[in-house]
Amino acid sequence: MIDFLSKLLEMRNPEDVEKQTGARKLAEDTLVRANAELAHRVEELRASEERFRLLVDGTKDHAIFMVDPDGRVASWNPGAERINQYTAEEIIGQHFSRFYPEGDKEAGKPGRNLQLTLAEGRYEEEGWRLRKDGSRFWASVVITALRDEAGRPRGFSMVTRDITHKMQAEEDVRRLLQEETARRAAENLAEILQLVHKIDKIGHWEWDSLTDTNKWSPEIEALYGLRSGEFEGTYQAWAKLVHPDDLAQAEEDVRRAMETGQYFTEFRVVWPDGSVHWLETRAYVFKDGHDKPTRIAGVNMDITERKLQEEALREADRRKDEFLATLAHELRNPLAPICNGLQILCLTDEPAAAERARQMMERQLGQLVRLVDDLLDISRISRNRLELRKARIPLTSVLDNAIETARPLIDTKGHTLTVNLPQEAIFLDADLTRLAQVFWNLLNNSAKYTDPGGRIDLSARRDGAWIEVSVRDNGIGIPAEAIPGLFTLFSQVTPSLERSQGGLGIGLALLKGLVEMHGGTVCVSSPGIGAGTDVVVRLPLARISADEPAQPTSPRITHSPCRRILIVDDNRDAAASLGTMLALAGHDTRAAHDGLEALELAEAFRPDVVLLDIGLPKLNGFDACRRIRGQPWGKDIVIVAVTGWGQPDDRRRSREAGFDQHMVKPVDPRALMKWLDGWGKV
Repeated sequence: MIDFLSKLLEMRNPEDVEKQTGARKLAEDTLVRANAELAHRVEELRASEERFRLLVDGTKDHAIFMVDPDGRVASWNPGAERINQYTAEEIIGQHFSRFYPEGDKEAGKPGRNLQLTLAEGRYEEEGWRLRKDGSRFWASVVITALRDEAGRPRGFSMVTRDITHKMQAEEDVRRLLQEETARRAAENLAEILQLVHKIDKIGHWEWDSLTDTNKWSPEIEALYGLRSGEFEGTYQAWAKLVHPDDLAQAEEDVRRAMETGQYFTEFRVVWPDGSVHWLETRAYVFKDGHDKPTRIAGVNMDITERKLQEEALREADRRKDEFLATLAHELRNPLAPICNGLQILCLTDEPAAAERARQMMERQLGQLVRLVDDLLDISRISRNRLELRKARIPLTSVLDNAIETARPLIDTKGHTLTVNLPQEAIFLDADLTRLAQVFWNLLNNSAKYTDPGGRIDLSARRDGAWIEVSVRDNGIGIPAEAIPGLFTLFSQVTPSLERSQGGLGIGLALLKGLVEMHGGTVCVSSPGIGAGTDVVVRLPLARISADEPAQPTSPRITHSPCRRILIVDDNRDAAASLGTMLALAGHDTRAAHDGLEALELAEAFRPDVVLLDIGLPKLNGFDACRRIRGQPWGKDIVIVAVTGWGQPDDRRRSREAGFDQHMVKPVDPRALMKWLDGWGKV
């Protein structure tokens, strides 16, 4: 620089030498000062770098290192070597992402952290980092972006601290809080469930999944059928108590709970005495700060009774479905021959063929009526609406009635019926019709379910104040496992056992209800399939001091071969067929098809008897009866309700409206004729 200035001054004029000498002196002084200042600044920078190096190298609690813009390690302090376990020679030039767990690397976290640092200038986080040996530590990390004077990225400085001890302390506090929360939650849940569901058998528990240890209330041991102190508390000990068929699902529910955080399941447990009980579990899964399950806390409750009820409902529903299918089958069976009989009557002029068709149709119609009556009776019994008309009657009258009704089927199958009754007179306080229905049902079942040419024994013996009546056969028998459910509504022993013989599965339920209404019991026994069946009905004898019932009131009409009868029914076919039948018997009939027409005809015809339907258009039967009774000419007419409504409440309403009698459709023609001839009310 000085030589250059000298040459420049020599090019000037001589007269300027003095000035040139002064300028040179000034330049030399300026240059000396600049060099001295530069040397001073270099010395300061060297001292600063030395202090920074001493500070970084002397810091052993912090890993301080720098990475280039691509993320490769450029410097490494002793603290980084102590914390991360890499020497400078091993790590410099390697990518800093090796400090991140595999899951973080797959998620692209290292690169994302650098991008956030570039955007914000500084980035802080806490998370898991890896040492050279693969062990993890919880780190506090500060990343700072480094730029040159033009603002271009030069790299990043990173400061890492191992704060695992701090995290563990916080986790311990959280765990203690969770344990207390879990304990209180389980206790509160148990109390709430006891209040809401009124469950007495309930206990709370807590399982530590990390140590496989359990805490439980004393009720838990009782729920598993164990005495105090017998429950080991480990997962394997619990698994041994679970029913083998439920264990796989129970373990799967535990695994799923670890994922979802909610635990709700039902399973069976086997008590030491071999009995099986149902338990329901409701619990909550607690997790640490890294979403790892640590414990489950919840309650167990005994739901055995509820499960039994649910099974009973499912069985009842199954039987109901089977009953409906059977009902359809049983209704179609008699309808088919009735339809055939009608066609025969239309096509034949031969009296014998017509008579056979008529008898067949009568039998099938009787079967239909019995089916409907059984349905109505079982409905009334189940609602306590069936009324018994009890009187002091001899046992022989009941059994003779039953035998007479069952005899056609017994004879058709070629069975031998033997009867063995006590010599002394046996009296019962009973409804003759209903009790005869019981024994007819038993005799009919024996006849149906015994191969042709079989044997049926009807016997009775006195046992103190009771009489035991037995119906025994050598028929197909009943398997032992089916006997307990025989008297259940819609019960069928098995579809393969003589199903073609018919039956709705309500006969024995109806029988049992009628026997119990008479204060008796019924039981069934059978040695097994093919070995026959024995049914014993046990009934109380009549009290000796019982008063004789009053004689029934005779109808107001007197015996006469011909009566004036008004038939009122909106079903024209029903009215016409009933009118034809009564006309053939010698009665004078008229027909009306609504309530108002009935009033007009009654006033003009002045009948002795009105057979009046209830459900009529224009004016119902109740109101029509009241209006007839309101006329001077209608006070002595015998008015009979002929209707499909036959419940006790329906009969009460008909009495209140002024009816003399209440008959339920379809009315037995012979019973109606008998009633009209004055033999008493049906």
